[in-house]
Amino acid sequence: MELNAVPPLLIMGVAGSGKTTCGRRLSEILGIKFIDADDFHSSDNIVRMSQGIPLGDKQRWPWLERIVEALLIHRKGEGPILACSALKEMYRNYLRAAVPQLKIIYLRAEPYLVERRIRNRLVSAISPLLIDSQFTDLEIPEDAIEIDASIDVELATLQILRELNLKPNKCWQRPPT
Repeated sequence: MELNAVPPLLIMGVAGSGKTTCGRRLSEILGIKFIDADDFHSSDNIVRMSQGIPLGDKQRWPWLERIVEALLIHRKGEGPILACSALKEMYRNYLRAAVPQLKIIYLRAEPYLVERRIRNRLVSAISPLLIDSQFTDLEIPEDAIEIDASIDVELATLQILRELNLKPNKCWQRPPT
């Protein structure tokens, strides 16, 4: 890959693994579009998740279709970066069919970490009751860059940049330590 040619990226993992936080930070560092898949859930899906009712394939397919539309709109130039659970291989295959260059970053998280993060959120569309179903549905990708979700977001993003041979946008400054 050409240095700094940013491919479209999928940051995936269970709820609470840090997909949005990591994706937004990468977007800032690289200066490219960020898409949060949570923004494409129907109001019915949001109600189900807030009540602790797991989404099935029937609820996820229309959501994935809306995500693909957004990916294709924003696929001009570099990126975009998509934060999406994409728990099942068939969901990732669907995204890749639309955007074949999609690189997958898997944020590996343990249930205790996810539970703590979800319970500590001020506002969340997902109930802690869904944690078990997230891990049940998760099919760990074999072809992804795996990042430990428990590490600091700055370390995680720098690890991703290294793995993909990318350099930060010239305007980016490392935050003070």
